[in-house]
Amino acid sequence: MYLHVGADDLMPLDEVCVILGAQALERPQPFLEAAKKSGKLRDLSGGNAKSAAVSKSMVILSPIAAATLAARVAQGCDRKQ
Repeated sequence: MYLHVGADDLMPLDEVCVILGAQALERPQPFLEAAKKSGKLRDLSGGNAKSAAVSKSMVILSPIAAATLAARVAQGCDRKQ
């Protein structure tokens, strides 16, 4: 299963570690800078991120609200059972 995080991008559902909302992104986050420096940050939001989907290997800034992404994760987990 995959999580649609915006545009045409998908993240494998079993790789999702955390989904952060816009409030968490308003403050400077050291891990975002580290991801950017290492080339592991992808911004799909056009500079207007509403959430960040974080995996072990990638951070994706998404134009989709964290609540919507969380609902998609929950729906995908329900389908697995």
